[in-house]
Amino acid sequence: MVLKAFLNSEENGILSFGGARMALLDIEAGFWGLRRQMEALVGRQLTDNALQQAGANAGASFARAFVPQVGTEGGESAFHACVAAYQAAGFGQFEVEMLEWPPGRMRITGHNTIEAWMIRQHEPQTKQMVCVYTAGVLVGFVNALTGRQDIICSEQSCQALGADRCLFELLP
Repeated sequence: MVLKAFLNSEENGILSFGGARMALLDIEAGFWGLRRQMEALVGRQLTDNALQQAGANAGASFARAFVPQVGTEGGESAFHACVAAYQAAGFGQFEVEMLEWPPGRMRITGHNTIEAWMIRQHEPQTKQMVCVYTAGVLVGFVNALTGRQDIICSEQSCQALGADRCLFELLP
C-alpha cells in the first residue's frame, strides 16, 4: 500500500488521508495543552482514561476510512497498513513484533511515540507510563478491522520512564 496515494488535498482547506480528514498542526503543543488543561480539571487518571478513549475513537474512525472493506481475510495486512499510516502521520516509529490474527495476543513496539517524546521534553521526571492515546489508537484499529469491542491494550514499558522502547500488548 503506497501511503502517498492516500494523502491529498480535496479542496482548499481540506486535507484527506485515506478518507479521514486531517490537519497539519503542532501535535506536541496540542497534546501537551490538552493534557495539562484536563489534568488541572479532572486529575491524571481521568485524563488518561479520556485520552485513551479518544485514541480508540480516532483509531477506529481512521481504520474504517482507510480500509473500508475488510473481511475475514486481509485483516492482518490492514492492521499493518494502519500502523504504518499512524507512523507516517508523525506519531512515532512503530513495529508490529507479534500479531496473532484473528486477534489474539499482539505486541507492538514504539520509539519516540508522541506522548513519550512530549513528556521527555516537558516533564522528564515523570513516574508513570504515558502512551495512553497511542494505546487507544491501536485498540481502535483492531476493533474497527474486526468488528470486536473486547480488545484491551496495556503499555508494558515506556520511554518516558527511561525504557529503550514503548511496548504495547493487546489482548482480547
